[in-house]
Amino acid sequence: MGRYLILTSIPPRFSRLINGRCVGSEYQRQCAESWRAAGFEIVSINSEAEVDAVRALDLPIEIMEGSAERPRLWEILRVANEAGTDLCAIVNADCKFIEYGNIANKLKPFCESTLMVSERIDVEGEAYAPVPGNCAGFDAFFFDPRIARGITQTDFSLGDPWWDYWFPCALAARGFGVQRIATPLVLHLAHKARWNQQDWEDGGNSFREQLIRQLHLPTCTEEFRNGFATAPVATMELPKLGELVHGWLWSQDSTVDVRFLPLDTPEQLLRRLRDYHSVDSVRQIANLELALSVWQQEASTLDVALKKFDMSPGQHLKNILRRPFDILRHKTFLSTIFILVLIIAITMGIATARLLNDPLVAIISCGSVLLIAASAVLYSYLESLIQPFRDVRAIARDLRLKAVKAKQATKQL
Repeated sequence: MGRYLILTSIPPRFSRLINGRCVGSEYQRQCAESWRAAGFEIVSINSEAEVDAVRALDLPIEIMEGSAERPRLWEILRVANEAGTDLCAIVNADCKFIEYGNIANKLKPFCESTLMVSERIDVEGEAYAPVPGNCAGFDAFFFDPRIARGITQTDFSLGDPWWDYWFPCALAARGFGVQRIATPLVLHLAHKARWNQQDWEDGGNSFREQLIRQLHLPTCTEEFRNGFATAPVATMELPKLGELVHGWLWSQDSTVDVRFLPLDTPEQLLRRLRDYHSVDSVRQIANLELALSVWQQEASTLDVALKKFDMSPGQHLKNILRRPFDILRHKTFLSTIFILVLIIAITMGIATARLLNDPLVAIISCGSVLLIAASAVLYSYLESLIQPFRDVRAIARDLRLKAVKAKQATKQL
């Protein structure tokens, strides 16, 4: 077995809170021990002013003196190459590996010409409950140091905003593969960002300049170049650029199914958890909530309109005429009987009038029948006018039901 290294920069003072309790030193030790359990030796690169304080933490690590407070990426890569390691990982110091056993041995066969990347899962509380959210960054990179030998200069330091976008893009521009590990590997105890907006903007502008140069390198892979071909990289706003790069990295699914567990079901469940935590998941939940709000507003508007309609004079008249003719509207057979009765009544009225030789009886009989027929026609006419509103009411009822189901689905997500 070769020598596998994790390169990081452990701070001399580390602060994290769980339910108001400071767990910084305890959590930092858990991180280091998880890396050791994964099969890696640990090298922390620190400035001269930090070395003694980090050594006093008594962690299972080797400490190397660097040139700055936070090591430059090119400096980390130089250490990796000089160490002669077969597999190297760059990991942020506040990230803990999930205990899968010897991760290094499982990843080594896939890293000879490929950078394997893992996005963290933010957790909180004593139980390390996952926090669905928008971390939008990658905190662990596994690779053979030989693929990074051409990288000798960069302004980015470990932990800078955008460094985790710059590194995989730099390798892709040199013709090497970048693949995202589907199974989550890295946990991160959630905390507020340590950088300010100006740092983020400076890092984003520096990344943009380097990305433009990288896309024009002759070694740049077609897949990498095509990922940005239609985007105005030089002019787009930094948040949009960040979304674009994150989307490209997220789309780099591993061409090999790297497994860390002996059983398939638990691993698939963990991958679903990874998807639940993703940026796309958060965006989908937000879209569902927006659609739910629109549906509820539309349903309320229809409710108001229908209540006004129910109070209108036309509806009132229709209700007066409705009862005598409901049976005709609902029963075709009885409607036919009603027509026959009308015919019989007219015939009997005329016969009675001739028998009694009294035209007034005929007139009254025919007039009564015609009045009933006219009422039926009027009711049918009002029914035809009101049917579209009844259809709208049915649509409103269906819309309200969809809104309720959407709300339930959003809660389940």
